[in-house]
Amino acid sequence: MKNINNLIQKITPKKGNKKLIRGVFIGAFTAIGVSLILLTSASSNLSTSLEAESGTPAGSAVIVDNNTAAGNKAIKFSATPPPTGGKPTRNNTGPRYPLTSLSASEFLNTRTCNKQKISEDVEIRDSKYKGQTFNINDCEVRRIVIAFGNTTPLPESQLPIINIDNTFFPKEFITGSAAKLTINHSWVDDGASQFKLTDNWLSPTAGPFPLKVMNSVFVDNYITQPAHSEALQTSDDNNATGMEFTNTVFMVRAGPLNNTGVTATVNFHGIDAVFDGCYFLWEGAPPVPAWYSAQFIGTNIVVKNSWFEKGAAGYIATANGSTIISQNNRDVVTGNLLEGSSAP
Repeated sequence: MKNINNLIQKITPKKGNKKLIRGVFIGAFTAIGVSLILLTSASSNLSTSLEAESGTPAGSAVIVDNNTAAGNKAIKFSATPPPTGGKPTRNNTGPRYPLTSLSASEFLNTRTCNKQKISEDVEIRDSKYKGQTFNINDCEVRRIVIAFGNTTPLPESQLPIINIDNTFFPKEFITGSAAKLTINHSWVDDGASQFKLTDNWLSPTAGPFPLKVMNSVFVDNYITQPAHSEALQTSDDNNATGMEFTNTVFMVRAGPLNNTGVTATVNFHGIDAVFDGCYFLWEGAPPVPAWYSAQFIGTNIVVKNSWFEKGAAGYIATANGSTIISQNNRDVVTGNLLEGSSAP
């Protein structure tokens, strides 16, 4: 089997040099970064800042909420109930039964995991798996990697269909190709999960990514430069269409703000995406490790009925030209409606 580290290196964004160069700039800027944001916020209701990257804003971003006043912190899961359903936790996600062992090759042969544990990485990369259906129910799977090596988006008829329910992933979820993914009642731990259209970091054209995540949790660790991290990351090209997240927790473990590689809980780029009843949280905060709770960049991204634990400077960052529709989003601690979010 191909060495997984080589595979992951291949399909992980080639952003190392960019991040390192950005980090050098950030080091020089850190001393004035906070005061600059405070000054900008005081003078305008809608400010232009830098992308929330590596602990300091960078790039061109528009701050949807620019309230920089310090907020009271609380335990990570607030008692405030979600708009619908129960908040996903360790107790209501993952396998519900004792597990027997299953090898990755056995799973690929049968395309079925039922009440089983796969201690290896599952690599869905052979062309024979295009358009095939995989079912994973009440399982533990170390990591799934989907990577067909395609440099342009696959037609929807060729996307593998992967149904995942009540499953625990000790490591992140990585795609170098889109898939028709349905993830429910599952926990993805210990890494920045990546959903990419193609094996390129930047896709030349838009393409379908019919991803539906429900009642699940994505978690990532605190990390330091020159690497960077978030619970969910999508490609910078904004070309993946049709992703939906419902009642899903995105959480990054807390750590110091300065010199960190934590972007936000999510660094999301896409088209026609929906986040409904989701949570964007810091585990174990304070301290809060990033400037903003979440970053959304793209076209027609609807974020509604969701709960945000405030970043050091605010809640949501986005890029100029993006269309973000914010409806009934609130601070998870105070319950207050976020600035720029329409009331229900």
